[in-house]
Amino acid sequence: MTYPLAAMEPLRADDPRTIGPFRIVGRLGAGGMGQVLLGEDPHGARVACKVVRPEIAAEPGFRERFRREIDIARASPPTVTARYVDADPYADRPWLATEFIDGPSLRQVVRERGPLPLDRAVPLLHSTASALAALHSAGVVHRDLTPSNVLLDTTGPKLIDFGISRALGSMTMTVSGQMLGTPSYMSPEQFESARGVGPASDVFAFGCLITYLTTARSPFEADSVAGALYKVAHGAPDLDAVPAPLRDLVRSCLEKDPGRRPDIRHLVTALATVDPDGTRTWGDGRSGRARTGTRRSPRARRPGPRPARHRGRLLALAALVLAAIGATAVVRSTGALPTAAPVSPVVPDGLIDAEVDDRFGTGGPVFASPTGNITCSITDVGARCDVDERSWALPPRPAGCTSAYGTGVVLQPGRPAQLSCTGDALTAGGLGVLAYGSAVRSAGMTCTSRETGVRCEDAGSDHGFEVARATYRVF
Repeated sequence: MTYPLAAMEPLRADDPRTIGPFRIVGRLGAGGMGQVLLGEDPHGARVACKVVRPEIAAEPGFRERFRREIDIARASPPTVTARYVDADPYADRPWLATEFIDGPSLRQVVRERGPLPLDRAVPLLHSTASALAALHSAGVVHRDLTPSNVLLDTTGPKLIDFGISRALGSMTMTVSGQMLGTPSYMSPEQFESARGVGPASDVFAFGCLITYLTTARSPFEADSVAGALYKVAHGAPDLDAVPAPLRDLVRSCLEKDPGRRPDIRHLVTALATVDPDGTRTWGDGRSGRARTGTRRSPRARRPGPRPARHRGRLLALAALVLAAIGATAVVRSTGALPTAAPVSPVVPDGLIDAEVDDRFGTGGPVFASPTGNITCSITDVGARCDVDERSWALPPRPAGCTSAYGTGVVLQPGRPAQLSCTGDALTAGGLGVLAYGSAVRSAGMTCTSRETGVRCEDAGSDHGFEVARATYRVF
C-alpha cells in the first residue's frame, strides 16, 4: 500500500539505503509480500518502492511471473493508477518503483469523517468506477480492490496495489501465514483459484467498497477472518444501512455467481443516474442490464450431490479458514506489489467501415482514434499505429534502423510487435474515426479503439500491441 508522507517512519537498521537508482529516505508500510519504502530519484522526484520478501522471491517461477507482471504494470493507464517508474525482478530482493501519491485513501477518509453522505459518495464512486473501467479496458484485473487501495489526489482516484496478481501463482497465504488479500473484499471465486479470477471479481469488491464508503462497514463484517471468509462464500450481505438509491446496485455487485454481476461499464452509467436526494433509485425503468455473463433462468432446486464447483469452493474455504485460524494477526497484505493480471479484451461485435486509403498500394483500412493523435492501418502485411505527440521512453535504436524510429508500432503476422522504423507517416487528416468500443478486422488482424488507446492483435499468433500518448506495450 502507498501511504501519505504523514505516515512515513524512519528507516530501520536493516532497511536498504538504495534500491536501483533511488535513494531510500523512509518506510511507508509493510505486509505479507514485503515492504514499501519511500525513495527519491537523482532529480528528487519521489517514488514508492515495493520490495519483495526473500521467501516470496524464492518461490519457484516467481521471478519470471513477476517480470511478466511488470510488463503489464508498465502498460496500465497512468491516469488512473500509480504510474510505473522502474523495476528489477532479478535483484536479490525483487522490487518495483511506482509514482508516489501523497494523498489519503478512501479508508482514511471514512475513518476521519465517518460514512459519506450520498451527495459526496456518489461522485466519488462514479470516478472510482470509471478508473476501474479504464483498468479493465487496458486488460488488467485489480484483484485486491479495497478502500485502502484507492488513493485520492488532485486528478481524482488512483487505483494502487494490484495485490493478488498472477505473479503470485496460486498462493493465497504467504509462507509466514499472512493472507494475500483482504478477506471481506475477496470474491467467492477467489477462494477456488487465483488463476480463474476475472473482472467480475473486481465488481464484487466494488460493491463492498460502496458499502464501506456509505456505512463505514463491510457488508460481510465478522469478528474473525474465518467468519468473514464464510460470510463472503455463503452469507447474505448486510445492506440495511446502505442508502436506498444504491442498495439494489450493491446487491447486484455482490451476487455469488460472477456471471450475474453487472459489468463495470454499466456501473459507471448507473452511478451517473443516481439522484443524491434519493428521489430516483438505481434500476428505475431499466431494461436488460448488461452483465458479465449470461443469467441463468430460475429453476427448482433438486436434491442430490452438490455440484463439483460448489464442493471445490467449500474445500477451498475450509482450507482458508483453517489457515486463517492459525495465521498471524496481520491479514492485510499492505506490502503487496502493484502488479496485474491480463484478461482477454472484449472485441465488440459491431465493426465500422473504416475509410480505405490506397497510398501504400494495399487497399487496407486506415483510421484515426477519436482524439486524432493515433492513426492506424491494417494491410496485407500487418497492422501499424503511429502516435503523434507521444511521450514514450524508447529503448536504444536498433543498429539497422536509419529512418524515423519509434513513431509507432508495427505488427506482422506470426511475429511479435515491434517499434516502427520507417520514413513514411500515417496522418489522420480526412480519415474515418474508430469510435471508443468499436473494432475493425482485416487480414487476420483486429484493432480495437479504447479510451486508453488502440490495441491491435494477430489472430493467428496472439501477438499484438497497445499504444497511447504516454505508453506503449508489445507482446
